[in-house]
Amino acid sequence: MPNGLTKGYTQIGHEVMENVTREDFTKREYKMILWTLRNGYGFKKEQSECDLDAKQIAEDTGIDRSHVWKTLHQLNSKKVLMLGEDKVRFNRHADQWTMAKTATNKVRPKQPQPMAKIATDCGQNSHKGTHNILTDSELPALKEKGKKKETPIPPSNGENESTIAFTQISEQIIAFLNKTIDKSFKPSRKGTQRLIRARLNEGFTVEDFEKVITVKAKHWKGDRKMDGYLRPETLFSNKFEGYLQESINSKSDQQPYGF
Repeated sequence: MPNGLTKGYTQIGHEVMENVTREDFTKREYKMILWTLRNGYGFKKEQSECDLDAKQIAEDTGIDRSHVWKTLHQLNSKKVLMLGEDKVRFNRHADQWTMAKTATNKVRPKQPQPMAKIATDCGQNSHKGTHNILTDSELPALKEKGKKKETPIPPSNGENESTIAFTQISEQIIAFLNKTIDKSFKPSRKGTQRLIRARLNEGFTVEDFEKVITVKAKHWKGDRKMDGYLRPETLFSNKFEGYLQESINSKSDQQPYGF
């Protein structure tokens, strides 16, 4: 029988696979790692990097979209996957991983398994007399009692919670920007959302965005040369942290990108 290699294969170092199988990942985390290796590792590449597309990940792995971002951030916090603005990369350096146990990895107490019980008539231990034995047909009913049924909570209005939260944050940030500089930027623009998501992934808060907007508006607003740089592409770029460190009272003599 054909071994399937004619349809393509992924070449992965033994050390990488051994490190992955050695750790106690959740089922979703394993799927996410394998998806990243499959779609980004490639032939003779040192690192695995691929497009960060939650919809495509959900289709390829079978992970519900409401859990895709949660799983990505879990692996990012463990430094197994590295999230960028629109890319995700597998970190092959296992010595950098921080495998803190998540709530889903806690050891659950073992549930007592139902067993067929044999009882003698009148509670006596005599081998004489008639024994009452649970039949095979009765065992499934006992097993069902020990199971805890979990009803999944469907995302409201067909959207997952993380998407709704991100949308609200984006709208709040852009509303503050428009109010501060008297502009009308749209929070739904993909480029703007990508920049905001990248800064949030780096650990910055909504308050940090508002401070950067306030500081740069103080420096640039009304300046015919610099006023045009009061826009999401500049304010939320990879210079964001530098802007955050500036004081509102210090006039910046540099151009937006430090040229």
